[in-house]
Amino acid sequence: MGKNLELGTEINTYIHELFHMHLTNCSNLGFLLLLFERECSFALEAQDELHYNKIRELSEMIFNRTIDVQEVYANNQELLWIEDKFDSHFKRKSFELKPKKYQDYCNEMSVITNHEILNNREKRYWIEKICLHALNTQISSDEFLNALKSRQKLKEYFSEENHPNNRLHNALEKYSRNENFEETVEINLHKFFSKIKELGIIKHFNLKLPGWDQIATIMNNKDILNQINIKEFSELTQKRMDEKIKLFDFYNLQVDKVDDISNHLDFGVFAIKNCEDLTNKENFYFITETFIGTIPSYVSDEAPYHFLNNPEIKVIGISSNEFDVINMKPSYIDVKDTPVVVLVESYTDAKEIINKILIEGELYIGDLYDQSMNNFSTFLFFRERTEPKIIFIFPTLKKLSIRLIKELGIENGLAYSKNEQFIKVMSVFGNEVEVLKFAKWIFSFIMKSSCRFTVLEDPVTKMSFDLTRLLINVVMKIRIPDYYNKWAALPTKKTVGEPYYALMEFDNEDNTGAFKAINEKTIIFFYNKGDALNYKKSLLKKNSDSHNLDVVGIDRHYWNAAKNHFSDIHLNIFICYDARGNIGELKDLQELDGIINKSYKVEL
Repeated sequence: MGKNLELGTEINTYIHELFHMHLTNCSNLGFLLLLFERECSFALEAQDELHYNKIRELSEMIFNRTIDVQEVYANNQELLWIEDKFDSHFKRKSFELKPKKYQDYCNEMSVITNHEILNNREKRYWIEKICLHALNTQISSDEFLNALKSRQKLKEYFSEENHPNNRLHNALEKYSRNENFEETVEINLHKFFSKIKELGIIKHFNLKLPGWDQIATIMNNKDILNQINIKEFSELTQKRMDEKIKLFDFYNLQVDKVDDISNHLDFGVFAIKNCEDLTNKENFYFITETFIGTIPSYVSDEAPYHFLNNPEIKVIGISSNEFDVINMKPSYIDVKDTPVVVLVESYTDAKEIINKILIEGELYIGDLYDQSMNNFSTFLFFRERTEPKIIFIFPTLKKLSIRLIKELGIENGLAYSKNEQFIKVMSVFGNEVEVLKFAKWIFSFIMKSSCRFTVLEDPVTKMSFDLTRLLINVVMKIRIPDYYNKWAALPTKKTVGEPYYALMEFDNEDNTGAFKAINEKTIIFFYNKGDALNYKKSLLKKNSDSHNLDVVGIDRHYWNAAKNHFSDIHLNIFICYDARGNIGELKDLQELDGIINKSYKVEL
């Protein structure tokens, strides 16, 4: 991603990912992965955690065995596309810029791509035919269905001739000998679903869901589609293909093994638990980005969990594949003092997590650039208001970020990196310098960049320009201690009282931090939300300037962030129990702290 951004060839990434999605949509194993993804989504909605984990595990095993074939296909098709759209010189340059691992993927098909008689259309045809053969496993066979019953059975099934890599190599050998490698693969969709439902592999997905039944009917009856159907189906297919595009993929990182990764730490490290390369399954696989000589590189090392106690680690990164969405916490890491950043790898994951936050909490979300910027890709940063130590980052196409925000109806809550509200997502780092260090680290990791902020062509400079300028502009402002954490903890209009409510000033949707007060040293908390609303109405009748006041809940998260500041400035708090009867009392801050931290949410 970083190299394409630096050279201005981001479209290559998009085309490459479209080829991945085409192979997924057209192959049997790809179809199964898409089905498992939908099943996981429905299991998540049903809070069926055991089934969700089971299907996710099977899906990851199958996906891992399709990676090499996918990369052989996408890399070769991408280069042929570049040659068609540009020229052979640009194709050669693109090949040279690829990491060695990706060059090896390209060379797998050299018997076809170097063929002097075949034209590019014919080359694309044979590459697709061979790669489809590799992934067109007989998924409706009893042997395969039986293998889905456990990890061990599935591992054994893929151990020899059924492995996609072996199917690819066998097909290539037969092609080079001019022998037929095709086999008959027939799948009756309804019978296949019936079988996997009987086995309990599919519990929640239903063929009669909107859209799928129509597609199944078309597939079975070979109906002739009219122009409207074609347009709708094409749009649906394009949307699904867009959703599958990954601008960052852990599975395809070219990583160099080092003896001690602690020698390469720079602010943070990524921790991966589900990794086949682990020699000790109790350990974690740690990855970071560093320089080998003068070249930005990924390095890795295997180490026990307690390695994360290293004081040089200021943030821990994980993949969204290892984040428990049902319980909204990392699957294998405890969130304690060190913040966790979740690198979201798919549109589906991003939508599920954001939707979960919207339903159960309060969302902070930011996009690097607004729609006036003609950039191909972007990063979405988001988190739940009361969980500052868990930050989500989703590198994606700009068109997908726009679509995601629109579909979820959160346009009004979106901040851009040139706006100070954007920093709320990263408030846990405390000040502008630490936020900048975090931004440098995460952008460098995702884009494998040298992160030379003084060089405009550097991809990190391009992506973080507005954010860097914002941080430089605000760094000299005089702030109270731990300002960003207190500021980001301010209640929103959605915050529920634990148990109190107050009137606070808003600038549009943004809480300014100012309370409606009795005097300079005394503010009012209401025990009853209705009393707070009635008090606001009475103020509006007396003073039209009160229109910018809104009722907010005072919850534990805000109270614990602000209470020391309240104590430092000797603030008094008057608790109103009954506004109509003018019943209330001044409360000692220490006593109030005990009440709030033992209370339940109250929405009276």
